[in-house]
Amino acid sequence: MLARKFVALVAMVAALALQACGADAPVDLTNATVDTLVDTNLLNAGSMFSVTCVVYSPEGKELKADTAFTVVPGKAVIVDGRKVTPNLPGIYTVTCSLPDGSFPDETPETVVVTKKNIVSVETELDADKVIGGDEVNATCTFLNKEGQAVDWPAELVLDPADGITAAGLTLKTEKLGIFSVACRGVDLPIVDETPATLEVVAGEPAFVRATIKEEEVAAGTEVVVFCSIEDGHGNVLEGLAAPDEQDGIGVEGTTITPMKAGEYDVTCSPGDATLDLEKIPDHLKVYAGEAASVLLTAKPKKNVYQVDDKVEITGSAADAYGNPVEGYDVIITAPAGMKEVSGKYQFTKEGEFTFVGTLAPPDDAIKGELTLYCDETGPEIVLFKPERAATLTGDKMIDVEGQVVDSLSPTVEIEINGKSVPVDAEGNFYHVVEGFHGMNILTVKGFDGFGNDSKIVQSFYFSDDYVDYSTEDIADVLLEQSLLIYLGQNFLDDGDHDKTHIDDLATLVEILLDSISLDMLGGAMPVVDTIIPNLVNVPLLNVAGFELSFTGDLGLVVYIDQISIAQPYVGMKSRDGGIDMTLSFSGTQQDPGIFVQLYVELDFILTVKSKLGGNQLFSAGITPGVAVQTSLGIESLLVEASMDISKAPGEDIQFALANLNVEPKGIHIEPLQDLKIDLGSVNFNGNQLIDLPELELGQLVAGINDILSSYIIDPVLNFVIPGLLDLLEPLIEDQVGNMLGDLLNQFEVVLPIPLPQLPGAENAVEITFMTKLSSVQFTTQGGELGLGAGFYAPKGVDREVLGSILRAGCGSGVFGTPSFDTAEKFQIGAAMDMVNELFFSLWYGNGLALKLDSSVLGGIALDEYGVTDLGVGTTFWLPPILDDCTAKGMVEVQIGDLFIDLSFKMMGMPTKISMFVSAALDAVLTGQGNEIGIQINGITDIGTQLIKVEGDLGLLGFDIEQLVEGVLVPMIVEQVSNLSLGSFPIPEIDLSSLLPGLPPGTTLSLGNIEIKMSKGFLVFGGELL
Repeated sequence: MLARKFVALVAMVAALALQACGADAPVDLTNATVDTLVDTNLLNAGSMFSVTCVVYSPEGKELKADTAFTVVPGKAVIVDGRKVTPNLPGIYTVTCSLPDGSFPDETPETVVVTKKNIVSVETELDADKVIGGDEVNATCTFLNKEGQAVDWPAELVLDPADGITAAGLTLKTEKLGIFSVACRGVDLPIVDETPATLEVVAGEPAFVRATIKEEEVAAGTEVVVFCSIEDGHGNVLEGLAAPDEQDGIGVEGTTITPMKAGEYDVTCSPGDATLDLEKIPDHLKVYAGEAASVLLTAKPKKNVYQVDDKVEITGSAADAYGNPVEGYDVIITAPAGMKEVSGKYQFTKEGEFTFVGTLAPPDDAIKGELTLYCDETGPEIVLFKPERAATLTGDKMIDVEGQVVDSLSPTVEIEINGKSVPVDAEGNFYHVVEGFHGMNILTVKGFDGFGNDSKIVQSFYFSDDYVDYSTEDIADVLLEQSLLIYLGQNFLDDGDHDKTHIDDLATLVEILLDSISLDMLGGAMPVVDTIIPNLVNVPLLNVAGFELSFTGDLGLVVYIDQISIAQPYVGMKSRDGGIDMTLSFSGTQQDPGIFVQLYVELDFILTVKSKLGGNQLFSAGITPGVAVQTSLGIESLLVEASMDISKAPGEDIQFALANLNVEPKGIHIEPLQDLKIDLGSVNFNGNQLIDLPELELGQLVAGINDILSSYIIDPVLNFVIPGLLDLLEPLIEDQVGNMLGDLLNQFEVVLPIPLPQLPGAENAVEITFMTKLSSVQFTTQGGELGLGAGFYAPKGVDREVLGSILRAGCGSGVFGTPSFDTAEKFQIGAAMDMVNELFFSLWYGNGLALKLDSSVLGGIALDEYGVTDLGVGTTFWLPPILDDCTAKGMVEVQIGDLFIDLSFKMMGMPTKISMFVSAALDAVLTGQGNEIGIQINGITDIGTQLIKVEGDLGLLGFDIEQLVEGVLVPMIVEQVSNLSLGSFPIPEIDLSSLLPGLPPGTTLSLGNIEIKMSKGFLVFGGELL
């Protein structure tokens, strides 16, 4: 077409030339076409452009014909002939046609009128991809013909225009999508032909929106909910969401079914639970459907009622979902067992009661029911395992099996010791509890669906071992090493040997030795029979050259007439393996500890020589002699004896004298130097030649006392000391050993203990106490006797148990040994097991069946509760036990399954209650003179179960269970425990049977007793009386 227009333009010029040459010829304009030509398509406003119109035949031949043209829009356009001057910028359409407007140019010319020669504009965005809601800035650059930038106001053209807005050159994004952004000159027909592209993507999820088409529906109508996840600008994001469940509306997939009339805000939740989005609900109103049932209502409305409660029943029509429907009358039919009182119905017994409501005719086919429950008792619990008052051993994990039944409640729950336990469809339950040493309280609570509860409280004893009492021989229940006796150093020898108050072993030995004479007689044989050579060399006379001298030997013969020995002071000290004993025979020089009477014969064998002027005159022999009684004294003689003492279990006690040493001190012989000896005369050939003088022994032999001592002391000591040792060794080993053995055997007893009849007891019980010496061991700290001990009473109870509980290391290997105070003289360590045998025997002999009245229970004051005439009967299903295997290591008296019959009056109303009680009591063992007792300080744990209550206390407003369990039972348990456990004396040691001469009734006993606990043992200390 453009080519054709160019040809037309050339032809037009030629035609103009021809027009000047001749006249116009007639023109056939049938099916002619008209073209429009302009001399420029772009100009500034106020400038002029020319329009040329050319007519063509169908064959394309230019025809000469009149034409006209139009310029659209025509505002502010000046047309002068073929000259057009547009004064406003814009895009103008120039269309040529025949003068009558026919044959308009089908391809008119477009003239762009601009300003400042602006010919184009370019668009630039500061971002080509943003998150919905973000802003984007655009930059518009206008260019003139020369390609130079021209300043001109611009506006933005958006495609699509929905979801994005422009404020000047700033874009505000809203919806997601791809948008075309083009700059356009304000009041200029210039638009960017290559617009910029902006992609708007989703933001972070912010909302989950529920959308429902319906505004209101009838109950039961299915409604589709459209759930969408949106960002903060409402852009829908990918992701699943579903309607939320709520009361009155059923949900299945994206469809909800409202069942309860009312107004609802329906919401959705995202499928991704980690998203925390704001929910935008949609509102739905639900109205009731058609009548389909009868709705009965009770007033007051309760889950469960009690006997004598009254209830009002009203009825109304309801749709299939229970929504009330107005306009119907309801006829109510009451069940049997209900009593109508003043328009209300009263429950006369427990049970399930169903009311029937019927719509009045003609709608009487529509009915409804309301079932009410009257139930004021908890479910019935039966415990199969373990049995009440069981004694268990072996596996610590104890099976608890039982069944719970409730005929009214559709649901029941079980708790065992506070832990919820599953219950099967038949009501059976099973649980495992860990058994701990001693008493274990088992509390099984049952709960029905109406808030009623019931419980079973029972106990069992658990231990790794028991003493079997299925015997009639007390020896079968002896516990090895269960009674330990500590003999301190002061028990052996306290240094105070008061024979009128015997409280140590050394005093006993002294008394024993006092009863035995240690004096010895001398023998017929001399202890010394010797010649002392060259002993005499005495110049007797030297006068005028005449000399007379003696030389020679001394014959010495010594006899012992008698030995006197003082009574010894005995010292004793414990050592490893036995006792070190000292016998001190002490005295003074005048009164020595050992006095020896001697008979001494002195026979001299002398030669008398005489000289005159140095020449010997004669030499003759003489044999003077003298016999005399004298003595030897030993001021002190210390005898040290080591006695080994030991006994192992199953063996006899062994006494052996391991060592015997003697140390004499201060040995003195009566002086003989002043003894006179008649020397006789010297004879020659039968004639008396010289009559010799009488001399003192010291004149004849210088230092005679020392010489005699050296010859006499050792032989005498060698006679005396072995003799004394020969006397003492069997005395110590046999007499002292036997006495020690008898003393230790005093601890072996078979002692009947006729216990006084307890207050309220049916009969007194005689318990036999037996001990058997098991071991003896001495160390440097003292002696320790280990005894097997046990208590026994013939069976008098109708109960079968495993026996008397043993501590058995508390089930965790924590075996106890007593800690004795080495500063104490005498202590007793009694194993907890032995004490429990005492309790067991008291129970086994039926000594704990008590019937107590107010005269015995005077310590229980219940006046503030209106309780009078209190009577208590007790039956112990298990023996009381003493246990230190507790969590805190404290000593407890534990009583399992004590059956108590209570009778009393409350506010004058006779009441009887039977119940089981299991309790752990904080106990302190006390000493009272020479007796031990148990003091109950309080209750640390208690479990009670009411078995039967006779008497209606409900009218008084008392919670009888709380009164009995919280107030009455603790008082009774403490009172009964203090009564039944009583006090027991510690046996005395009979000393009069140990030594002859001791007054009958001389005993050694422990008084002012103090008691402490020491690792499974009770340690008794005090004073020896």
